[in-house]
Amino acid sequence: MLFVNGLLSQVNITFDLKKPKNYENRKLPSELTPDKKIGPIKRLKENTFSHYNFYFNSNQKIQKIIASAKQSHKDTFNALLPFFNYDLSATAQQQQELDSVVIKVNNGVLLHDLRNDWVDDLYFLMGQSYFFQNKFDSAYDVFQYINYNFQPKDKSERGFEKTIGSNINNSGNVYTISSKESGMVGHKPIRNETLLWIIRTLMEQNNDDDARGMIETLVRDIDFPKRLQPFLYELKSYWFYKIQQYDSSARFLENAIPVCVNKQEEARMYFLIAQMHARANNREASNMAFEKSIGLTTDPVMAAYAKIYQISLASDKKDKNEKIEEDVKALVKLASREKYISYRPIIFTAASEMELSRDSIIRAIQLLELSNKYNTNDQDLRLKNNLAIATLAFANKKYVLAKKYFDSTSNTQPGFTKELELKKSIVTDLANALDIIEKEDSLQMIASLPEKQQEVYIKELLKKLKKEEGLKVDMNNAGLTARKNNLLEDQGADLFQTQNKSGDWYFNNPSLKSQGSIAFKNKWGNRGNEDNWRRSKAGNGLAGIKKQSSEGNTLLDDPNDKNTPSEINYESLASNLPNTTEKMLQSNAKKSGAIKILSSIYKDKLGDYREAISWNKQLLKIKTDSASLIQAYFDLAFCYKQLDSIDQANFYRTLLVKYSPNGPLTTMLLNPATTDKQDKTKIIAVEKSYNEIYNQFISGDFSKALANKKLADSIYGESYWTPQLLYIESVYYIKERKDSIAIVTLTNIEKIAPQSPLASKATVLKEVLKNRDSIEAQLKAMKVVRMKDDEVEMVDLKPTTAPKRMIRDDNNLLKVDSSKILKEPDQKIVVPSTFEFDAKEPYGVIMLMNGVDIVYVNEAKRALARYHTEKYFSKPLTIRNDKIGETPYILISLFSDAADAMNYVDKIKPISIKEVFPWLPADKYSFYIVSPGNLKKMLEDKKTLQYIEFLRAQFPGKF
Repeated sequence: MLFVNGLLSQVNITFDLKKPKNYENRKLPSELTPDKKIGPIKRLKENTFSHYNFYFNSNQKIQKIIASAKQSHKDTFNALLPFFNYDLSATAQQQQELDSVVIKVNNGVLLHDLRNDWVDDLYFLMGQSYFFQNKFDSAYDVFQYINYNFQPKDKSERGFEKTIGSNINNSGNVYTISSKESGMVGHKPIRNETLLWIIRTLMEQNNDDDARGMIETLVRDIDFPKRLQPFLYELKSYWFYKIQQYDSSARFLENAIPVCVNKQEEARMYFLIAQMHARANNREASNMAFEKSIGLTTDPVMAAYAKIYQISLASDKKDKNEKIEEDVKALVKLASREKYISYRPIIFTAASEMELSRDSIIRAIQLLELSNKYNTNDQDLRLKNNLAIATLAFANKKYVLAKKYFDSTSNTQPGFTKELELKKSIVTDLANALDIIEKEDSLQMIASLPEKQQEVYIKELLKKLKKEEGLKVDMNNAGLTARKNNLLEDQGADLFQTQNKSGDWYFNNPSLKSQGSIAFKNKWGNRGNEDNWRRSKAGNGLAGIKKQSSEGNTLLDDPNDKNTPSEINYESLASNLPNTTEKMLQSNAKKSGAIKILSSIYKDKLGDYREAISWNKQLLKIKTDSASLIQAYFDLAFCYKQLDSIDQANFYRTLLVKYSPNGPLTTMLLNPATTDKQDKTKIIAVEKSYNEIYNQFISGDFSKALANKKLADSIYGESYWTPQLLYIESVYYIKERKDSIAIVTLTNIEKIAPQSPLASKATVLKEVLKNRDSIEAQLKAMKVVRMKDDEVEMVDLKPTTAPKRMIRDDNNLLKVDSSKILKEPDQKIVVPSTFEFDAKEPYGVIMLMNGVDIVYVNEAKRALARYHTEKYFSKPLTIRNDKIGETPYILISLFSDAADAMNYVDKIKPISIKEVFPWLPADKYSFYIVSPGNLKKMLEDKKTLQYIEFLRAQFPGKF
């Protein structure tokens, strides 16, 4: 026997209403229900008003909310679709509209006779309103109220308790809980629909067992109407979907197709059915469902992904390749049709995924670039495509292309993994290293040619470069300046004036055009058809222009390179050839340096030991120094060992021992334990050294800090830098107006710690430094004078009779009515101390600092200002700094009382080290609350310790 919460029937519906005093003795129409009979005319009247004035309007609102949620819903077709085509979080955002439905329903019920035929429908809308607000408990109660109070009863059952689904009922049994409907056309009772919504509500509450019980009961219920069977199958499919039994879910969802309101919803349902069949490995059923989806949909994106899934279902590789080729061509053709112009970005992205399914990486990249080309407003898709191109290009060792698109990605976008962060951080060095190797190989190849072949090759290359520049080249006078034509030297000013007797337009007159061309060349020389006349573009190969990263200096930047030609001509190209012993040695040195970088990246960062082996073997072919040779032997022995090629590992280990028997690399390879111990000792020493440098910067001993850092960097390299150290170093350079060095230092923060909170601060600070001159010029024009870093503000804390507790005046800090200090003695805690505590007095928060230079005190002030802008924008706080004796402090004011100030301290203390001052050690500062009188006393005594002890006594465990 199925009991629905053991509910028993009731005869009448009553309300306990609190009426306004003027209406206490007046009855509403709903309260008059038991007093009068309802005849057919009155019933018709009540039905009409309830239906059209209340139910119809409320139902329209509900339907609009659902339609709006469906419209805002966006499916991601490369993953399993959500079961419903709208999200309840979207409907919940329409709370005001849904609340108005509840109000309308209440009015519809209370203002009409309760015996009309639309009362249950009104309650049904109330239940839906709560459901779409995600208030499932309230929705469940309303639906059960309908189920309980509006179940069918005959005359003999009225006034008696009735259990739902029981044999004791005159009609029905344990297998029947629904209301039997007559075959007549017209308004049907809403109770049967309510049973379905009870099931849906139970599933949203994750009460799946009770939901399954009701589903099975209704499936076997002979009285459950056939018109609602598809909705029941939909809920049964949803139940299996939730427990991930996709084969059963797909089977029942096929029976629920009639619930769809249009062809697009039907296409989506078939797409979901196909996805679930695919997950259950029912290939044929999945393929058929995808075909139905393609035939019904008007969304080209859905159709494209359906084709992609169909390709993945193809079992024969030959058939699969043919189908991919056919479908890609069909999609490209689809994108060319005017109807689908706005869908081009998505269509090309879908086509690229098809190409990837057959490992056609180059073609996939081309299609993704086409997608970006036609994408004008979908930034999310552009970021996704950029990341896909960068990832594919990196995997295909197209590092220049990968760098271009990695630079256009964001580390916070979806799908940006730790592995991709690593690749983004090293792609610039990989691209530059390969560029150097390619360039030096080209130069050495040309230098090895006979003289005549060399000359022909250089001239052909010059011709190519000039053509790329848009310039005409006379190869007989390559690199020479064209002779000046004096024909129009004194007549250029009259070119468009009276000399044109024919009246022809200038561009239709060949004579005038030729004269204008000559005059232009006389004055400006040969110019390309580009708007960059004042810049000379860099050529590749022999042009020898050093490529530079947009993110600052890289491992391959050579600031001393003086071989960059100011003009591309025969002599400049020929001068780059390594045709002497000295130049060949320099070329090999550049090449071996680049190879070492590649080997290191592949071995240490990417773990690609085979690629590292390949580059180290190339290094052995070059005449290089002994240190590089020893490093190559070590890397080869290590990499072969990682690949379990023991013979090869032993071979290179023998060579390493032969050429460096007692070297550190030999010791590391033969006795790793000893090396680990040495490394730990070294790390401790390095950290101690850099911590000392860090503290020297903070305390203001800049000359010693810079000297010690230079020495430490020369010994340990860049591996032990921390973002905190680099940030305070950059602040020093900014103070000294060494902006270029500061920008390089800030760039290093972004490279070594892209996820650090300081990385985003470094990015902003770099942009400010680049515009420093213009910003300062604007401030000067506004007559804004910046306080010098070594100045402090003098604070006047003399009592005053002014009624204001705070004045936003930069020359004053906290002003309190001295007369009020003597009031309310019962609130004051008097202790044997020179300090006093009054919880109701205005308070400030003081940040006491230990051994911090004024440069970083001011930087801390700026950090607090940014924090207040974000967190306390509605409550302006003043920030001032001064010294108590030799202790610098920052004062934040004004708070209404001690509790308000303590609340500020409790909020800022946990996040200060991570968000507000990530560059400042936690032991360098501490927060306390302070009243004006106590601050004045500290300033007079020039001591802080006594006040801290006093405060700890007032707030045990807080400070």
